[in-house]
Amino acid sequence: MNMLDKYIRRSRQTASRIWGRTAVIVLLPLNTTNFKENIFELSSSGTYIWKLLEKKPNIREIVKNFTKKNKIDSDIATRKVIKFIKYLADEELVEISEKQL
Repeated sequence: MNMLDKYIRRSRQTASRIWGRTAVIVLLPLNTTNFKENIFELSSSGTYIWKLLEKKPNIREIVKNFTKKNKIDSDIATRKVIKFIKYLADEELVEISEKQL
């Protein structure tokens, strides 16, 4: 299956709050020895994508919205979005599936 056709949602192990154009995400449970490892602050572009995850979209939908909002080439948007989604997945902040979650 093409990566763009996969669905994504926020991990159930996260709590987040958005202030203005910045999202702060906490991965639970907190690591008591170094809790800063469990706190993530997203850029305005990352926050925009994080907000889109409320609808549990597929990655193609995220790219479409990201391209439109930023008025950039769809190939560039695709690379940026996939790279960011992989980062979120590596940090266990999102779950990716072939079926809608």
